[in-house]
Amino acid sequence: MKSYEKKLMMPAILAAAVCFACTGCGKMTEEKLMENMGKAMEGRTFFGGDMDLVLGMTYSVDMMEIPMAIDMNMDMGGRILCSYEPLGLYYDVSTQTDIQADIGGETQNESVSDQTQIYTAQEDDNFAIYSHSGTSGQWSKTDIDSSVIDSLFRLITEAAETSESEESTEGITLDEESASLNGRDVYVLHVDSSSQADSEAFLTAMESILPQFGSSFSTESLDSIKGSTVMYIDQETFLPVQMECTIEGMDEFFSQNSDWMEELMGLAIEDAQIDNLSIHVPVYQLTISNLTFEQEELPVVPEEAYEAIAFQEALAELDPDLGDGTYAIQSTGNAVRIAPPENMTVSEIAAETVTFMDDAGLDTITYAMIPAANLSVYTDSISSMYTSILEMLGVEVQSGQDSQNVSTPFGPVDGYWLSGGGANIYYGFAPFEGAYLAVIRSDFSGTEPDSAAALGEAFGYAAELTPADIL
Repeated sequence: MKSYEKKLMMPAILAAAVCFACTGCGKMTEEKLMENMGKAMEGRTFFGGDMDLVLGMTYSVDMMEIPMAIDMNMDMGGRILCSYEPLGLYYDVSTQTDIQADIGGETQNESVSDQTQIYTAQEDDNFAIYSHSGTSGQWSKTDIDSSVIDSLFRLITEAAETSESEESTEGITLDEESASLNGRDVYVLHVDSSSQADSEAFLTAMESILPQFGSSFSTESLDSIKGSTVMYIDQETFLPVQMECTIEGMDEFFSQNSDWMEELMGLAIEDAQIDNLSIHVPVYQLTISNLTFEQEELPVVPEEAYEAIAFQEALAELDPDLGDGTYAIQSTGNAVRIAPPENMTVSEIAAETVTFMDDAGLDTITYAMIPAANLSVYTDSISSMYTSILEMLGVEVQSGQDSQNVSTPFGPVDGYWLSGGGANIYYGFAPFEGAYLAVIRSDFSGTEPDSAAALGEAFGYAAELTPADIL
């Protein structure tokens, strides 16, 4: 799923849940409780709370004809603030994701944690969402047409107004006994939601966000989704203090919309062939505690976010050939300027990599910027590729590592080497925020230079490219 859809989904769900909760509350009957709650919520345009989302998902898919089976468990928790007037959102959450994957018969286990902050700002006719990842250190920005946001909140408002009718008490039950929560006396209200109005509102929202796909949904596919919410209502203020939401029946929804999901997944992973997608969601539990409805000032977008996005936009337009005899390579918002090594000329260049070669073609140096998440795979691919080449030539291969023994402009790094039959391969990685600069030097001249010195020399032709260099 594209980043802007994922970012929009959570606030929409939370806002819808709160607005639905705003349809009443009161005494010992459901009707009176909802009436008093509606009065308490009247005129309020802000809510905040501590969110905890537990999501379990398994899916299988054939991607580029390679069978994959993924088992994912995610726990997301943190603070969320949402304002309707003025429209804005902020959240600061930590996410722990555990993944077990079977890809082409090979099992992989991975645990990923991140700290994410999201800020919003109204910019001209767009609602801008700025997101910062603590793991990568990178900022991203998503622009959503303000009319889409207006449509979503109109749908939410209409759903809330609809639920104020007498029929809206269907599926709502009030515990006969009051309870205590964090020292407060509370009413406990149970809400089961699967209404036709909710389904139609969701379809309208999807058509607004994804006009090319929204119409492929059917109301029937949404009928299988059952939401149950437990709301704890303060007996003095009639305001919610905690909500616990569980969603079931999503398997049938994904099954009936598998073609849509395959096409959407193909868009998210460019040029990927997606077939035989099957999704199972055994767990979806959302809790919002310590709810407050007193207006707070939302944190504003930090200046560093604007600077980072401006730099990324400039990088997107940057020609790898800088025109002064140097070259730029980049990845995940990081960029490096590479000067041609002595007695070498450029032989290949792309956005993420540049290769230089001597006149004899025996000594080459490749520079590549790679995402931090790909480091392990990239390292293994270098080792396996050159080992295979040398072994095919009938050469006995030796390998080793120079721990923190390679001097670079970015600090000391580990160096790795492979050798055999007069061939020497040296490679190392210098860390950036969310990326690595990889340098691979392959020398087939038959000489045996010092590995750390040869690799350090290659690193010496690289320098970080900063916003001041191109803005």
